[in-house]
Formats: sequence, C-alpha cells, structure tokens
Amino acid sequence: MSHKIFQLQNRNVEMPAPDFLFQMIEEDKHYCETTKDILIPKRSDDTEYKIDQLRGDQRDIFDHVFMKLSKWLNLKDKKQATNQELVRMLIRGQAGSGKSTLNNTIISTIRKMFHHTNSAVVCAPTGGAANKAGGETIHKFAICSIRGKNFKKLTTDDKDRLHKQLRTTICLIVDERSLISNKLIAEMEDHIRQTAHGGKNKNKPWGGIPIVIFVGDDMQLPSIEAGVLDLQFSYEPEDIHNKYKNASRKDTSKKELLGQQLWWQLSKDVMELKRILRTLDEDNNFKTLQTKTRYDLLSNDDIAKLYEYHIDNPQSFTPDQCYEIEKGAMFVFATKDDRNEHNRKMLEKQQQNKIQLQL
Repeated sequence: MSHKIFQLQNRNVEMPAPDFLFQMIEEDKHYCETTKDILIPKRSDDTEYKIDQLRGDQRDIFDHVFMKLSKWLNLKDKKQATNQELVRMLIRGQAGSGKSTLNNTIISTIRKMFHHTNSAVVCAPTGGAANKAGGETIHKFAICSIRGKNFKKLTTDDKDRLHKQLRTTICLIVDERSLISNKLIAEMEDHIRQTAHGGKNKNKPWGGIPIVIFVGDDMQLPSIEAGVLDLQFSYEPEDIHNKYKNASRKDTSKKELLGQQLWWQLSKDVMELKRILRTLDEDNNFKTLQTKTRYDLLSNDDIAKLYEYHIDNPQSFTPDQCYEIEKGAMFVFATKDDRNEHNRKMLEKQQQNKIQLQL
C-alpha cells in the first residue's frame, strides 16, 4: 500500500465515500507499483467497471461498504474497529440482478485505491463459480480440507503462502454462499484468522480484514452438508452461541457450531439486489413471470404465457429461428441418459448435413 493511504486520518469522515474514492484514485495514480501489474476485472467488451455505472440498489450497497471503509481508514488504532467500521455482510440477489457487476466494481475500486491485486481477493466453493468470479476455490485459496471432520493443520509452507497472499488484504468477497457448509466457512475463517495481516490479529474474526462479504442467492442449490440455508430456519443465535461457548476444543461439533455462529454474525447486515438487470426494461411481463417462477406463484395463465417462450411452440418460433437459438444454447439434463440421447441426435444432424453438402 502507498504511504498516502495513511495520511487519510485527517480526512472528514462525513465526506461521502464515493466522492472520496474518486479523489483518491485520481490523486494516487502515480503511486501505483505499475498499473499494468494490478489485475483489474474487465467487462466482456474489455472495458473497466466504473462506479458511476452502478444502478439503484447496486450503488446503495457500494456506498454502504465504502462509507464503512472510510471510517476504518480513519481509525488511529485499527485493532479497536467495531461493526461501525467493519463490513461483515451478506448480499442477496437472484440471477441477473447485477451481483457480478457489483462484486467486480468493489474489487476494481479497492485494487486501484491500494495499488495491489491482493488488496481485494475473491473465491467461491466450486471451480466454475470461482472461475466466473475471477478467483480461486475456497479450498485452494484458504487451504481447506475436503469434507474433513477436523480443520486441516496448516504446514509452515501453507502459512507462508497465506501470509504473503493476505498481508495487504482489505476486502474478501466470497461468491455462491448458498453452497458453503458451516464446516467450510469455519475452517476458512480459522485459516484466514491465523495468517491475515501478518497473523497479528489472531484474536479477531477474519484476522481483522475490514471488509468480508458473502454473495449469493437463497434460491440456488444448498450445500451438501448443513449451511446457511439450514441455519435460517433451524436455529436461534442465542442457542448457537451457548453451544459453541460450552463445547470443548476436542469436540468435533465445534467446527459446525463455529460455522453457524459466523453465519449469524454475517446475517446482521444483509442487503438485497432486487431489480433484474439482465432482462430488458421494456419486457416487464417477462420480469414478472421470472419473479413468480422464483417464488412458485405461477397461475395457469402465467404458465400459458411462459409456454409462448418455449422453443417447441410452433406459434412463437420458425424453424430457422429455432436453429439459431439452438446453435448458441446451453443444454442442461437431469440424467446422463438424457444427455447421451441429445448428443446422439445432434451427431446424427451433423452427419445428415455433411451428406447433403457432399451431394
């Protein structure tokens, strides 16, 4: 981090966070190690994510996060930080609501602000989700065990790697939180606590990292073992705290209890992205159908309306339109037999097309 960051203690805390960030990014550009060495997320058109492109609830969440960060930067003693300055939160939002855009804007802004790629790190529970988020799997990033009953004991090399990776980390974003079990979040937090910021904050949750955000959709797939979705309906925070407090260190359930406690701490600050941005604004009827489908509120009329979008409906699409749609479509199947049958038909089509071309 540049020394200029530490001159911010005299800055007026009440100054709006976004204005402060614009000012910092502009003034501090020449302090960058080298801008080209910092990994900045890019959109599909190779442009960067911009703060002023955030819309509605995206901007509200962004402002909330960075107002707390500005307060944390002004603390003389960072070890005295409380929930007034620390971000410990869950962000909810269905597909197409702008979660990825918000994540990447937060990551881009922090990396530009602190001139270091590792100032903002991102991970997810699966390889596909991690790749989409531009990060690593939780197991690789935090060196976690694979469904083990006990925490993986970090080797000296493990600790050295995490020390180096988390030395200057300001923000941790974890995507697809619905897939994360209580045990996995507990082990992840334990390893981060031991090593973040040189291991100087081992008595602080998440090693004192000021921004910890878990992002996801409560309607997505749940974790294999008990996780945040089970917690919402099965436990009370007081019960979790008491069980955790009374459990011995050798108790294998302590890992589960710690995970439950971490989820409850994160759930004290929840913000939601409610607007569907992936669907065109003018197609409000389809947006309404999406929302009704999500919450199982479809009427018979709604189902009939949805069928108009089905590719097998001859009244909606011509054969040429169906062909173009199928060329760029991703097919999902419930069983391997269904997948194999689809692949067989597609291969037959290709073979028929090849024969026609030869003729």
